[in-house]
Amino acid sequence: LLRAGHGLQVTLTARQAMIVTGVTVAAGGFAPLPTTAVDVDLPTGTPLDLPVRYGAADCARAPGAAVATLSTSRGPQTVPLPDGGLLARLHAAECTEQALAAAVSLSVDPTVVPTVVDDSPAVRVTLRLIRRTPGQRVVLDSLGANVVFSVRSDRTTTPLLVLGPQQAGATLPVLLAPTRCDPHALAESKRTSLLAPPGYPEGARRRSAEPLPWCVSC
Repeated sequence: LLRAGHGLQVTLTARQAMIVTGVTVAAGGFAPLPTTAVDVDLPTGTPLDLPVRYGAADCARAPGAAVATLSTSRGPQTVPLPDGGLLARLHAAECTEQALAAAVSLSVDPTVVPTVVDDSPAVRVTLRLIRRTPGQRVVLDSLGANVVFSVRSDRTTTPLLVLGPQQAGATLPVLLAPTRCDPHALAESKRTSLLAPPGYPEGARRRSAEPLPWCVSC
């Protein structure tokens, strides 16, 4: 299994040639989705990649083994999908995201202060955490750079920002500086208006080993 967004790429190898007209992936801990319609000849012994979708994580349930049900010219076929723990990691990351979004909102203040860094133009902006639900400590660990600009804070210790259980909000000044302005970088950068500060609500690391890169429109 390979993952892209909320989709999976399923690699199938048939023992007997068949025509596949539909694929459904079911896995514990994820909402079911309708069958993905396809029209594919699956020859004997030749691996074939099929893109399919998977549902939203159900964080009240533990992740389980994945199974693909194929609608084929030989009738329904059920195929186990060994994934090396991929779906468990996706479940953990999505549940961390849900917990984080329920706890706080993260935004960039509209006030932009131009400055100069290393003889190049830059801007100072403010990241703002606003509490949505009480009772959970939220931590901002670090700031991730974009393809065309760097994002950093004057603070040198980690975590960079902590929103206490009783705090309504907190702010973090950051510096945005361009790092690449060449046509190739600008053409390759699909999401230049996004920041990715990894953060997590207290306790979320029981679900996910890594903080969640949280994208914020700037």
